[in-house]
Amino acid sequence: MTASDEEETKHKKRARLQNACDECRRRKGFQIANMPAGVCSNCIAAKIECNHTFTKKKRGPKPTANSQHNNSTRTLVEEILSPTTPYVVPNDPSDVRRALFDLAQRVRYLEHELATRPKDSMPIQPSPEPDVEHKNTPIPESSEITTEISDSVYEMNTGESRLRHYGTSSRPMLVQTALNIKNAAKGEEDGYDRLTFTLKRPEFWELSPWQHMPTAQPAPLVFPDPDLITTLLELYFENFHPIFSLLHRQTFGKSVLSGLHYRDRGFGATLLAVCAIASRFSDDPRVFYPGSNSKHSVGWRWFGQLDLSPPTFMQLPSLYELQLYCLATMFINGASCPQFTWAWAGIGLRRAQDIGLHRRKEGPVTAEGELLKRAFFMLVTIDVMTSTFTGRPQATTPDDFDLDLPVDCDDEYWDHEDPNLAFKQPPGKPSSLAYGFSQYKLVNILSYANRTLFAFKRPQLLAVEQNTDWKQRILSQIDKALIKWVHDIPDHLKWDPLRQNKKFFHQSMSIYAVYYWIQMQIHRPFIRSQKEKSAFPSLAICANAARSCLLTIELMKRRAVLPLTSVIVTLFDSAVLLLVEVWKGGRVKELHPDKGLAEVYRCLALLQTFEDRYQIAGQLSDILSEIIAKEDPSRIPSVTALKRRRTTDTTDPTLVNPFSLAMAEEPRQYAGNARAAAHMNAQPSQPQSYHVPVYSSELGNIPVHADWFSANTGVGTMGTVPHIAPSIFGGSEQPEQVFEGFYGYGYDYVVPEFDSWIGGPGMDNIDWDIYGLGHYS
Repeated sequence: MTASDEEETKHKKRARLQNACDECRRRKGFQIANMPAGVCSNCIAAKIECNHTFTKKKRGPKPTANSQHNNSTRTLVEEILSPTTPYVVPNDPSDVRRALFDLAQRVRYLEHELATRPKDSMPIQPSPEPDVEHKNTPIPESSEITTEISDSVYEMNTGESRLRHYGTSSRPMLVQTALNIKNAAKGEEDGYDRLTFTLKRPEFWELSPWQHMPTAQPAPLVFPDPDLITTLLELYFENFHPIFSLLHRQTFGKSVLSGLHYRDRGFGATLLAVCAIASRFSDDPRVFYPGSNSKHSVGWRWFGQLDLSPPTFMQLPSLYELQLYCLATMFINGASCPQFTWAWAGIGLRRAQDIGLHRRKEGPVTAEGELLKRAFFMLVTIDVMTSTFTGRPQATTPDDFDLDLPVDCDDEYWDHEDPNLAFKQPPGKPSSLAYGFSQYKLVNILSYANRTLFAFKRPQLLAVEQNTDWKQRILSQIDKALIKWVHDIPDHLKWDPLRQNKKFFHQSMSIYAVYYWIQMQIHRPFIRSQKEKSAFPSLAICANAARSCLLTIELMKRRAVLPLTSVIVTLFDSAVLLLVEVWKGGRVKELHPDKGLAEVYRCLALLQTFEDRYQIAGQLSDILSEIIAKEDPSRIPSVTALKRRRTTDTTDPTLVNPFSLAMAEEPRQYAGNARAAAHMNAQPSQPQSYHVPVYSSELGNIPVHADWFSANTGVGTMGTVPHIAPSIFGGSEQPEQVFEGFYGYGYDYVVPEFDSWIGGPGMDNIDWDIYGLGHYS
């Protein structure tokens, strides 16, 4: 070997054997290549067998116990939430305990991770759920910020008395807070009344003659005859007051008997508004506008005398003014110009806020305080409803007020010989005011939907969220709120079409009609094509809510109850969504018009029966007719409408057959056919029990585009509803007691036309996956 070869061999790096033996791997040594018989030098020296049984692992970070635990927990969660494979609970209690322990550890770990994240990296949380309970939060205490303004500071800053309200962000409150800080710094306890008026210059504070608003001398109010006033008051408190309990019957009646309407113009205007509303329930010729025999003119001779603009906005609002805004909006809502209601409700709320009516007050319950509360919450209800109808912003939201709800006590129990029992509802006696509370809570949910689902911009709390399904989460929150609302309905307001008490029947049917309309409102933005996925079967929910709403108003009609406009207008939305169901199903050309559009014609027929008293009903009828005619001009649905029977019910209510007041068949003259009337008359006239779906899960259970109509008019037995995975409804599960029978109240009877659902597509478990996932939304 040459010197150069020796030098090269000396400096040549010894190569490792490929696939080192087990012993070399254990000792982390190396071996020289090309050893005899392929045995490494370490094994030769140790005189042991050279084995190569080790399997090389992939590179990467070594798994920790925590990551292995997370993987197993993640697998467990996926198995539990799997929409296709039901999770099988282990039979061994120790396995169940181990699974719960793993889930608890995972929750604790995630909570720790969330708590240690930097605040600026925290995702913005979704909007809070709708406040169904109208909970009041305590006012935060602070040593430097006050919620009270002294008399001197108030007058110094405003130049007027304390009757107006100024909140925390106002200029008077800023001055008062500054004075409080000064007093605290100097150790002065009482510094409230230290301000004087010596520096106030009159020319900057007093109204000049040219700043007074010009006012015309109002004409004297003309009231109905005394006997007609008595009749109209009875009609008002029988038909309107159970739904909108604005007034106190006993107090209002005493004021009328004392002639207060002749001495107080504000009360006189309120009385005229009451008479105008009551006129819609009267056939007395004296309620018609002079020189007219049109039923659309009833009440206008009283309403036309009202002036809803205050003499000057410098004048503080009175209780009567606020009541007038409430009554005027409800009367004009049924006329041909309902667009004024949204503005009037907003003005009424601003006037109420001007005197601080939106803030909670301490002290004993008083009659005037309760009447002010009733006026405020009725204005809030009207504001939400009219804002929804018009698609416009609300004048106020629940974040803007903390006023307590009125006491849940009927009018007759306000006064009592024992002061401790005043304003107390007797135990076990259902309250008529319970309807108002349920209605407000329901409207509060709708208000939440308006501020989130229908907001022009994404809600601020969700503005930076990247998840595109935020509306689905909001919808799930609303659905949970509606579930709670249904569970909280008082027993005397729950669905019962055979209820003997006419007042409670009217309240129950009205609240369910509004409930179904709200279901339609919140789900109609989610009606999508069949290719799009949605957590809710929105089209089915809308269509079935529309059917239930239609049935509810039909039942009211058969009991000779004239619904208010807040209920009547829901018929139009119901009809349009039923048309959408037909059109999305591609059934227009397949079905006979009398069959495919039967429910739409029923909605139209009901609207036309209300046209005599409500012009808005005629407007909606015309629009609906135009929509139907667009599909096929030959189907222009001129309807032989059925007039409301106006008989006085003098029978003992406990003996009245709920459906004995069949719909009259007195026709009105319309050109064309009478399809809708035929459908109305085809309904069974014998007493029956009707049953409707309530929850979103139930409304979504009924297959969309299914054939709802059957020649069989007998009452059948409803089949079993197939099980639906809770994830379809956004995780909302109903308590077991909700599913007594088919729709939740233990009834074993159904609406005749509902009977045809049995055996239809989707009613068998084998079909449900197809309809539940492929045909919904």
